[in-house]
Amino acid sequence: MEAWIDSDGYPVVMLTRALSPGTDPVDVKDVMVRWGTVTITDGTDSVALAGGMDYSVFPPFSYRTFRVRGRVGATYTVHASYDGMEVSAKSTILPPPEIHDITFRQVNDTSYQGSVSFTSPLDADTCMYQIFTRVRNEEHRHYPAFLGAVSTVAGESVTVPLCRGRHQDIIGDFDSDFRLNDTVDVYVSRVDPAVFRFWQGYQDQVYMGNNIFISSGGQLTGNVAGGYGIFSARGSARRIAIVGQE
Repeated sequence: MEAWIDSDGYPVVMLTRALSPGTDPVDVKDVMVRWGTVTITDGTDSVALAGGMDYSVFPPFSYRTFRVRGRVGATYTVHASYDGMEVSAKSTILPPPEIHDITFRQVNDTSYQGSVSFTSPLDADTCMYQIFTRVRNEEHRHYPAFLGAVSTVAGESVTVPLCRGRHQDIIGDFDSDFRLNDTVDVYVSRVDPAVFRFWQGYQDQVYMGNNIFISSGGQLTGNVAGGYGIFSARGSARRIAIVGQE
């Protein structure tokens, strides 16, 4: 399961089956779970999600509903079943940070490195974040930013690197920089500790994935009972920035 719900956003759930590696090629349709039963509840109301083709994600199928909208402070539980199998996950939307500024610094003729400044709320001793980015007209969804798992203390104002996320649509060598005139959607998403541990582990996998001397080798620790994956309830602050036009 890969699922998320943002503050003031709607839930998205993706379900896939695990397949054993072999010599035969794997067809995407063999991985997608298209006939699952998926519900989301906030502890009071339970709503069924409808499945359908969705080319903003990969594999291109998701379950969605517009009858549930993310609320700060609410705890959501996603339950899914298919072919005798069941998985579930719970997560809480925490108060989001306040974004102050997004800047880009030119590093050569074509590349710009970004940074984002924000302040954590005062409601907890420690605040944990995963930053997401989407380059408009190139990417269909927000991806976890490279080195985007960040932890701060309550009330702290920080400036951290803002990098593109690595994903399956990027062909060739990965470049975390942006290009002149890129329109970048930025989510600074506050998450609970279980979700943060997943994204921190994901970050380590991406960072070490191409290193022949160091390998993370571990399995990502998610919050999905009965299966693998992550359900991220996210208190998200959003900002749009155009590279070179701050």
